Amino acid sequence: MRYVCPGQDFRNLRVALYKCPNCGAEEEIFSNETKVKCHECGEWIYKEKLPSCIDWCASARQCLGEDRWKELKAEGSANFELGGDPLDGTIENEIQASLVNGRLPCAIAFKIARKLKVTPRQVGDIANRLNIKITSCQLGCFP
Repeated sequence: MRYVCPGQDFRNLRVALYKCPNCGAEEEIFSNETKVKCHECGEWIYKEKLPSCIDWCASARQCLGEDRWKELKAEGSANFELGGDPLDGTIENEIQASLVNGRLPCAIAFKIARKLKVTPRQVGDIANRLNIKITSCQLGCFP
């Protein structure tokens, strides 16, 4: 039997309206999404804060285990906000230089985070913005 994270159950989705920073049109972004394209101008609309399963999933503690859950909470992984951080470009360059067959292995994402003294969540958030898949999850959440 294949294990599926309980937080991915589509019956628990929530939706919120976000304004396009370019034209002001409103778009719906669901709780399992981090961005959508504006139907008016085509600009990407991002959530102010990228979600982490720690933030919204009632089963995160169970999925990750108590120790890992506490570690991620203490890291502040749930508090990384999108913005114009100059370090984002450096992280992006490291990600692009480290791709294996167009994907970023989880272990390499952690190495990038240690090298640049950022949280693994920040590396993951930027990979998501670049539509780069992370593979070989060290937590066992995805292959």
